[in-house]
Amino acid sequence: MQIHYFTFDLFLDYLKQESIDKACYYKDFFLDVIDIDSRKAENAPFFTPVPIRMEDGGAILCRDGEFTLSCDGKTYTVKKNMILCCRPGSVVSFINSDYCNISIFFHSHQLVQSAHISFKKLIPYYSNLQELICFEVNQEEANTLHHLMKTINTMIRNNEDALFYHESIMSAVYLFFYFLFSCIGEHIKESEEADIDSKDSKFLQTFLELVSNNYTQERSVNFYAQKMHISTKYLCTVIKSASKKTPSQIINQMVIKEIKQLLHYSDLSIQEISFRMNFANQSFLSKYFKRFTGMSPRQYKMSPK
Repeated sequence: MQIHYFTFDLFLDYLKQESIDKACYYKDFFLDVIDIDSRKAENAPFFTPVPIRMEDGGAILCRDGEFTLSCDGKTYTVKKNMILCCRPGSVVSFINSDYCNISIFFHSHQLVQSAHISFKKLIPYYSNLQELICFEVNQEEANTLHHLMKTINTMIRNNEDALFYHESIMSAVYLFFYFLFSCIGEHIKESEEADIDSKDSKFLQTFLELVSNNYTQERSVNFYAQKMHISTKYLCTVIKSASKKTPSQIINQMVIKEIKQLLHYSDLSIQEISFRMNFANQSFLSKYFKRFTGMSPRQYKMSPK
């Protein structure tokens, strides 16, 4: 099954055509959809089994019922008062649900940049965040998150010529993001307390941004050290201290994840994937992939999705 890409333009076109009354979008910044009932025929596109790559990030709050979904090859059952976090680059596909009611908030990278939303307080929990896809909140927290999404929805529908229209919307978005981050932080802190130097935190944040932008072409730790104007040895020391992983482990993790998704969800040949991921040839990619997964790309491509 070929992967489809989730883009704001495509989704906005759909929302405009269908006139879904509980869906709101603001410029190209975000989509806010509340109380989506899986039993209603007009909501079918929200529950598609087609694999979708998320170009940007978002969160899905299950208000009632439950649903099963695949995210990056793993299956999750999301129940009432649980949140599913969708990272940029994740491949998501709906599996099934007898009934669920969900609210979703998908945001663009431009929103985070323009709103100056800071993730720095979550950087100390990087290792935990890599494993965090789905988690449960209490009823009060779930109600608050839904209320904030509903407030954003209402504000967008107000007269756009009103004084402080944009500022009101963005203030509500700030509240939503930071309350969501607080829920994530509390969930993580229950399992492990992090202690990280603020300077190390900044290095880790810069490194992660660089890797996210360059990993399909650059796998050399030395490349990233040069970009950060520090020695490779110092980069390794700081990143290991801050994330409990070496720079190579972080880079390889992203590369392998991308190769897996291309093998399962694209029509590209292994040779084409090797070119796209900047390997010298198919043989180099195969050896690299087998070293980390224990199987050849061809074996993985033929394995059940």
